[in-house]
This record gives sequence, structure tokens and C-alpha cells, in this order.
Amino acid sequence: MAEPRGKKKAGPSNKKGANPLKARLKGQTTAAGEGGASASGSTPGNDRDEEACGPLFEATLSGPLITLLFTSKANQHATLARIEAFYESASQARRYLSLEEAGKARLCQNYEAFNLPLSVAREWLREMRAKEEAGGEEEQEQEQDGQAVWWAAFVNAEEKELLTFLDERGVLTSPPRASSPSYLISSLVTQQSTSLPHERLHALYHLSELYRSLVTDHYSSLTKRARKAIETDLGMRGYGQTVWEDEWQAYVVHGEEEVGGGVAKGENGEARQALRETVREEGCRLGLGGTGFW
Repeated sequence: MAEPRGKKKAGPSNKKGANPLKARLKGQTTAAGEGGASASGSTPGNDRDEEACGPLFEATLSGPLITLLFTSKANQHATLARIEAFYESASQARRYLSLEEAGKARLCQNYEAFNLPLSVAREWLREMRAKEEAGGEEEQEQEQDGQAVWWAAFVNAEEKELLTFLDERGVLTSPPRASSPSYLISSLVTQQSTSLPHERLHALYHLSELYRSLVTDHYSSLTKRARKAIETDLGMRGYGQTVWEDEWQAYVVHGEEEVGGGVAKGENGEARQALRETVREEGCRLGLGGTGFW
């Protein structure tokens, strides 16, 4: 993987007169082409050739939720793996990795879907700036350039398109724009029928205080034996301890895969039955829809 460029003023886009990110709302074709990036991403500072590769993703906005669909697993990984690992990895959570470091760390292997609160993107950028930049006159000059932002030198082309998309919607400012989305999920187009229900449950856990409180009550009431089996299972899957409760509820309510094995099956089933009604109600209230969660 190429090393991040040295800090210098970025040049104009490589694309012919094109905005690096066209509007990516539902109804427009924005799926990545098969000739997209490898899992390690593109060279930092360069733009993807959208005419040759096709759009990177298709985005749908549903209330506070952004859903991204990718046709290429490599493109999805290059776009989201560094931020996702910063959010939930057992070994890398809250640790910013440069492009070179991320290439060696083999982040988010075999992921077919991603989820994260968009506050994590802002935190990731703060950590990036602290590590990658020394500050000074050159940095200020780059920020004033209408064709570049300070982080452009430290991200691959896929991450750049995502960050531009989020920035245009007021997500990256501190504080974020009042009406901006606050959660992001993604999937491969070919896996969306099974992946997105699970990922929507993560969004609901983050967005609904009522639902999150009920989940906490049920998680806290698990027997020690069941909880140990569940947490051992989640740890072996690579999840950091800070997201165990969230991951547990998504697996349990979706019901596609048992977490904790036979030891936790009975208690998981009781929690599933109790939580699903609230999922429907809160999904409708938040504009996420009352169906499509499992």
C-alpha cells in the first residue's frame, strides 16, 4: 500500500470537470463498477475515474440513517474498513491507523456489511489530524484551496468520496448540522436482503434511547453462564467489548444466526420476543420503517 503523501497543496481533480462526488440519492445509479479498487484502496490524494469504474455506491437517506449499497466488496472495504475498525475492532478500536498501517493490519476481513455512528467519522478525523499533521502555514494554505481539504492527502480515493458525501450533508462539521444524518450502514447489493436487517438494528440501537434502554435491561438480566458464552463468541468474532451489547441485540432480534450457541439459545429467544415489538414501533417513529429489520 502506498504511503500517505507528504503535506502539500493538493492539485485539481483528475476527473474531467467532474465533481468528485455527484449526488448519490435513491433513484440514481451509484453502484461501484467491477473495475474498482482493491481492498487496500487507491493511492492517497487521487480521485477515482468514475467514467471508467462507475459510481462508487448508491445512497438512500431515511430520516437520520444513510444506507450505502456497493456492487464491489473491494470498494466497500476500501471505503469503510479504516473507520469501522476505529469504531469496533477488538484490537484497533479508537486507534487511528495510517493507510500503510491499515494495509498491514488486515482490517475487517470478510466483512460484507458495515455500520457506525457518524460521530465516529468526526472522531476518526480528529485522530487523523493529530497523528498525520504537524500544523503550520502550509496546512492553512491547503484548507483555503477550494479544491482540497486538509484530509485529502491522508485518505484513499474511496474514503475521499465518502467523506465528501458526508461533508456535503453537514455531517463532518463540529457540531454537525442539525438536520444531518447520524448513522451509516452499508452492504453489498448481492447481500442486502440478509445484511441490511442486521445493520438496521444497529442503527435503531444507536438512534432510539427507549430501545437501547430495553436492550440494556435484557442484556443485564442474562445469566452469568449465558452471558459468558455470548461474550466469548463475540470476542472470537473480533468485536471490541464496547459494542458487545449492540452486537448481541442485532444478532438476537434478527434471528439469522445464534450468538452464544446452545448455552444462550433459550435466553436469546426470550429477549427476541420481548424486543421485536419495540423495534417495529421505534423504527416507524424514527422514519426507518417498521419492517425490514428481520
